[in-house]
Amino acid sequence: MIRWRSSCSLLTSCLARRHAPVALHSSSAQAAIVRGKTTTAGTSISSTIDFSDTKTSFQNKSTYELWRAFVLFKLFKYEKLVDKSEKLLGLLKSIVGDRLFTKVMKATIFGHFVAGETGEEVNSTLTRLESQGILPILAYSAEDDVTESETKSTSERDAATERACDNNLKNAIDCLNVVADASQYPFSATKITGLGHTSLLLLLSEVLVGSEKVFSLLADKPDMLEGVVTSDSFLRGTEKMKLGFKENEVEKLWKTLKTNYDNKLNFFEWNDAFLTDGSDFYEVLAKHSPHELNLPLMSEEEKDQMKSVMRRMESLADVAQERGVRLMIDAEHTYYQPAIRHITVHRLMPKYNMQYPLLYNTQQCYLRSSFNDLLRDIAASEHYGYRFAIKTVRGAYVTLEKALALKKGYPDPIWGKKSETDSSYHRILNHVLERVGEGKASIMVATHNEATVHFALKKVNELGLNKTDSSVVFGQQYGMSDNLTCTLGSSGLMAYKYTPYGPVGEVLPYLIRRANENKGMLDGAVRERSLISRELKRRLMRKN
Repeated sequence: MIRWRSSCSLLTSCLARRHAPVALHSSSAQAAIVRGKTTTAGTSISSTIDFSDTKTSFQNKSTYELWRAFVLFKLFKYEKLVDKSEKLLGLLKSIVGDRLFTKVMKATIFGHFVAGETGEEVNSTLTRLESQGILPILAYSAEDDVTESETKSTSERDAATERACDNNLKNAIDCLNVVADASQYPFSATKITGLGHTSLLLLLSEVLVGSEKVFSLLADKPDMLEGVVTSDSFLRGTEKMKLGFKENEVEKLWKTLKTNYDNKLNFFEWNDAFLTDGSDFYEVLAKHSPHELNLPLMSEEEKDQMKSVMRRMESLADVAQERGVRLMIDAEHTYYQPAIRHITVHRLMPKYNMQYPLLYNTQQCYLRSSFNDLLRDIAASEHYGYRFAIKTVRGAYVTLEKALALKKGYPDPIWGKKSETDSSYHRILNHVLERVGEGKASIMVATHNEATVHFALKKVNELGLNKTDSSVVFGQQYGMSDNLTCTLGSSGLMAYKYTPYGPVGEVLPYLIRRANENKGMLDGAVRERSLISRELKRRLMRKN
């Protein structure tokens, strides 16, 4: 880590020379977020963009880089090789030593998928992207994840873990400052699991699921968006829950819960009261509820640690707001998502998205629940009155989620067929773009699927939006789908690359995880290999 801190200081100083930072609290920064980038080209979007023009797609790639990409994507076809990649890389490192291993990685897999390790390397990468009209989503790629042993305990989060989370916050803030100095229209991405102990987020997710169960029992209708809790439905619900309370005790509980509200609570008011104002009420319910409701309790220490998570997230959002960087909250495994969505949609967005879309939540469209989740998130934005902003992805944890569902014996949360996931993505995309057309939402269309990009462009044209509107932007992973990103950027649209960076030793585990999570996508990169092959042949013929 000492090595990286010095690199980060160099990185900040190198990039500071490129652009003056844009402060989002200034009127010019707010206007930039709303309008998008300035372009001298026409503002209409062509519905016939050609993504097969390899000269445009790879104009900033050297022939060596194209050969490297072709070989890597060819190797990714072999699933067993991907499965054993961690062991194979570990073996290579033990044979050649740290220094040579680092050089080999930077010349191969690290160099292809990562912006760099030092200030000069990241600066060079962002300059090349910018020259082709591509904007950065910068992410410091060190991440935390839960292990099986951690899921069995929620109490062993000591001072060392808190210090690690504070260090992750420092890295995330450094990342914000770097990208703010590198671009006038920057994004940064962060994972909430890096800013709080994963078992704590798991516990919060369980508490939130319990909250929804209780609401469905106490409301006049079980539907989260239509039902409300009234004094009568509360009385009937507590009887159904078999809490064994006397009527005067139930009335006292009801008064405790509705202190700051009228005589009824919708789901969002319930959620606020249940987890904040009604903490005593929640503890009473958790202690007296039937076992099948599974309402966990948070200790005082865990409540304090949850406050630390919120403190870190708000500190990060404060810097993002000050520097004019839109902050993307990455989605993670389903067992974390209730906590991540609650922190993002119900806690941070009401504070930071009131005037413009500073924070973006991530919607995983491969989940069967994704459209209903979207409707609830939109309803939350309407309830709190903030600007709805979302990044749409298909999802990266298919293998893990299916295996976990099978092991735990609950229904598979993932759509069974790719066509179902595609339909889910397009349904969500269509719904959000309709709201963009009404001036009520912003979206990043994050996809490597060419058909989905065409679908989005067609819808954007139907709505009469133009390429200077930053309410609709596109994004792909650095090192993948250059034909999409480069062509979109060259056409004047706001096209982004999700660009990881950091020390080789810290980023390689991230790359290995991503490779295993995206086996299907890497194995199916036939289109990518075909375009690279065509460009290599074109260059060879040109020389001859």
